[in-house]
Amino acid sequence: MKIQKKLIIAFGFLIIVLLAEIVINQVITYRAKNTFIELKENSGPTLKLLDEYKMLNRELGLLNNTWVANYDKRAVNKINALVDVELPHFKSKISTINKTLTANDSKSKLFEDIIDQSEKLIVLNKELINILVTKQDYEDKAKLKEARIMISQQTAPIHFMIDDGINRLQSRYNHQYESSQNELLNNLKSASTIIFILGIIGIVVGFIVARQVVNSILDSIYKLSDLAQKVSAGKFGMQTKLKGNDELALLGDSLNIMSHRLEEIFNKNEDKIKELQEFAYIATHDLKVPVDNIKGLHIALMKGLDLEDERTKQIKEYLEISTDQASRIIADLVKVTQEGDLEDDEEELRLENVFKEVHNNLRMKIKAVDGEVSTAFEYPTVKFSRRVLISIFQNLISNAVKYHSPNRKLKIDITAKIEGDYLCLAFTDNGLGINLKTQREKLFGLFKRIYTQNEGSGIGLYMIKRSIEKYGGKIDVKSEVDVGSTFYVYLKNKT
Repeated sequence: MKIQKKLIIAFGFLIIVLLAEIVINQVITYRAKNTFIELKENSGPTLKLLDEYKMLNRELGLLNNTWVANYDKRAVNKINALVDVELPHFKSKISTINKTLTANDSKSKLFEDIIDQSEKLIVLNKELINILVTKQDYEDKAKLKEARIMISQQTAPIHFMIDDGINRLQSRYNHQYESSQNELLNNLKSASTIIFILGIIGIVVGFIVARQVVNSILDSIYKLSDLAQKVSAGKFGMQTKLKGNDELALLGDSLNIMSHRLEEIFNKNEDKIKELQEFAYIATHDLKVPVDNIKGLHIALMKGLDLEDERTKQIKEYLEISTDQASRIIADLVKVTQEGDLEDDEEELRLENVFKEVHNNLRMKIKAVDGEVSTAFEYPTVKFSRRVLISIFQNLISNAVKYHSPNRKLKIDITAKIEGDYLCLAFTDNGLGINLKTQREKLFGLFKRIYTQNEGSGIGLYMIKRSIEKYGGKIDVKSEVDVGSTFYVYLKNKT
């Protein structure tokens, strides 16, 4: 069974549970939304009407004060409109609302008080208008005094009582609205809790199934890794047996063929042992990157996947890239066992394309440390071995990530420019740095490691130095402890 099918089976149950949970959640949310809208529609118009009536009441009070202070025909007309049309209209609407309330509803008494006060206000305002009719009436001190006393002692208190009654009604409606809203939210929380419990059960079951499938995949990966390490240690002829016929099983067959061919070559030509061992070390080191990527993908997959989302597509892409890379390395090893050496044809390479391929392989490691990688290739192409150039980029970027400083964000800058007969590639990082006074001799030595607390075999820099020199180039380094390092790779400029 293909790995893709295994993953579909592993996560199919989990996805179905999650989709069911989403559907249930959408149904409950839809019903809750409709209930909320209905609740809002019931209280919303009444609150709006009370707001409008409050504004009308205050406007009438201000008009009374303005009208008594100065003769203003427009104010009189406005008062008449409010008293004859607006006040009766609002009183009628309030009466209609009041009729919908039950007798024991506390709001009913407030509505009745407002209606009574509104009737009194209508009567008093008509009396006021009759006291001050013409401009001459304003010159009559007795009438003016009577109007002002009526406003201050009769209409003003009514305005206050109406305003107070409206405020109390609004407060009760708002309280009722909030209470209903809280009750609705509590119901939603209860439903969400049930959904959450069902989701947890589904996730646990899906996790168990997925873990069994993923563990079977990891078991194959560990066996492949173990075989590669044994071969790299010189134990040629070792074989591994993987169940099934998936991609990992095919990779295991390739490794078995490689191991068998290495054993034949070793037995036939002892002079080639050292070179074959070194090449096996290269293979082990290069195979570690795709194997690590597959392990990283396992961790990502265990967090729960949706086969339709963008992240899943990216993970699938990374898995394919890593598998392709491993296949190319195995093909190289098979070529060595057949021909006795690995000579790559030089070709015209775009540095940006090489960088993108390596960056895709190391994307998860770079992301894990929140690193940034920038490039500035003044000279964009080089004629060189594609395999070796990829190994150079991969080793130097991987080392920068591995030895980054925990005190600052990792930044890696890669540049390319012509210096004499060479194309100079500079890999600059702001990592832990190296004490070159004491560590320079160990830096490019076989199985020599600068930082023993980090994982690694110590052959990466040794092998890329050997490969660079094989093609007529050289490598140098400048570094300062706790500041960073710059590795300068000089390749013969043949373009």
